[in-house]
Amino acid sequence: MMRAAVATEGPERCRNLLCLAAFEIASGFFGTAREHIVNAAHCSATGRCVSPRLCGAAEAPPAAEAAVVSLPAPRSCAVAPPKSGAAEILALTPPTAHAADAAGNRVERRPLSLGRLQSSRRLSLLLEYWRELWLQSHGAMIDFDPVRLVQISALGWVHLIDVSDADPTRFSVPIRGWRVPNAAIGESREGMQIGEHPVRILAEGVMADYAAARDNETPLYHAIHSQLRGHRYTYRRLILPLSSDGKRTDRLLVATDFG
Repeated sequence: MMRAAVATEGPERCRNLLCLAAFEIASGFFGTAREHIVNAAHCSATGRCVSPRLCGAAEAPPAAEAAVVSLPAPRSCAVAPPKSGAAEILALTPPTAHAADAAGNRVERRPLSLGRLQSSRRLSLLLEYWRELWLQSHGAMIDFDPVRLVQISALGWVHLIDVSDADPTRFSVPIRGWRVPNAAIGESREGMQIGEHPVRILAEGVMADYAAARDNETPLYHAIHSQLRGHRYTYRRLILPLSSDGKRTDRLLVATDFG
């Protein structure tokens, strides 16, 4: 039986095809997925790609190194006192959530307006596609076209999250974007449940945001700054609700931009 987990295996160009196959499986297109898997195997065995347009073997992946810094200096979370007359502005600004633990891990999540997406072409185009899909069929996975991820250079930068369980700790990751930096945490893996994540403060924030996007059936956009196990990460994250049956939101597409 084909599984989404194969998306993390093989050379880089094969990972693109396998990741695409994983999304085809999630959308119910098993024949197309099988074709991608066969092509990936051929590419891995011969070094010749029979599907260059989809696998993007000739394309250099967007770099995330600028947003990932090893062994960062501690950052102050002190908040300056508000200036006179600033109360009205603060009331209109979404609060920033801070969390830290005894191990030195820190996570800062700042909600952003969807209007700020214009700074990220990839996320903007993904939101446009999601809006089309939502109007068409309430975000039904059967209508989701994984090739659109290739066209907007998002393949490998997005996760598919299963949020069908009422318990957020049991939300799972059927497809993990293989390009997304992993905070040097090997335990954070494709197929895991969010409640199993080894950094609890990160898991709790993720579960809260995923549950909110699911329950409110609305996109959420955040700026994330974190320090996890000796690495500092800075990125934008877009959460988009989807549905396995076109009725109930039980899947999320989570896209990241480290640019």
